[in-house]
Amino acid sequence: MSQELHVKIDFNEAVIYKRQILESEMNFLNIAKSVESFRELRNQELRKKTALRTRMRSLVLRASLFEKELPKVDMPKIKKHEDFSRIEPRRKKRVIEDELKEIKRKLEKLNSV
Repeated sequence: MSQELHVKIDFNEAVIYKRQILESEMNFLNIAKSVESFRELRNQELRKKTALRTRMRSLVLRASLFEKELPKVDMPKIKKHEDFSRIEPRRKKRVIEDELKEIKRKLEKLNSV
């Protein structure tokens, strides 16, 4: 036992509802088109990444083969340089202190005039 319910809609409201339904359908189709476009772009991206990965492996293999064919050379060890990083801040500190002294001296000279 189903009860049917009828609602009276005037012509202007029916046109508005029909327009809204059509706009909703249009939006849905645009979304579906965008999703399909995204899928195609994603597939293209994956194909390009796969091709790039294959080329990179090939290049790495070629480089390792090339490196094996190069003659072995004994390189002399390079002496390590002393770490001068501790000396540099002291010099900067001295320069700053010298500048401060010079500014104080100039201020005293101005005050005495």
